[in-house]
Amino acid sequence: MPSNCQIHRWAASFGHFAPKSPELTVAECIRLLGRMRQFLEPVWPHGSGGECEETSMFICKVFGRCATLTCGTDWRRLPNGRGTKLVDSGYWNETTKRWCSHYWVNIQLGNVRYIADLTADQFGGPKVVFVKSPHSNYLPNDPEVTEMFQRPRFVVQEVNEWYRQWLEWCHHSCNKPEYNE
Repeated sequence: MPSNCQIHRWAASFGHFAPKSPELTVAECIRLLGRMRQFLEPVWPHGSGGECEETSMFICKVFGRCATLTCGTDWRRLPNGRGTKLVDSGYWNETTKRWCSHYWVNIQLGNVRYIADLTADQFGGPKVVFVKSPHSNYLPNDPEVTEMFQRPRFVVQEVNEWYRQWLEWCHHSCNKPEYNE
């Protein structure tokens, strides 16, 4: 298994030349996601709640072409355009027993697709999720729904700033202890 420095060097450069199917193991992906969570916790202003879109976009930026932003909204616009209706989609909140609007990332490793999520803890889930897709806690909308949402410029700028800080953090944190939930 690569050392922290090797993982960070890989993470820092991966988005620039990411192959379609990286030569990473599941354990290495979990380790990298744990380090990303360690980086993000002090960056989030109020914890992971409400940070799923930006965090998922950040995961996509780090993982590159093998990552796809995915969302599940617990509402759908009615055909007449006059309101919305609740639908089963998003993240299943075991505490409230209902679907919650949420963003996560699909990561393709070889022929297997995984779900990566660093903000499920806002619903009582784990802080770092990396599970095979499909998974019973995640129900996406149609892909067009994810693309329908226009990302405000400030969100894109925030994710780009996180990425800049991530590269710097990676450079200085090779010897930090591993993330433990």
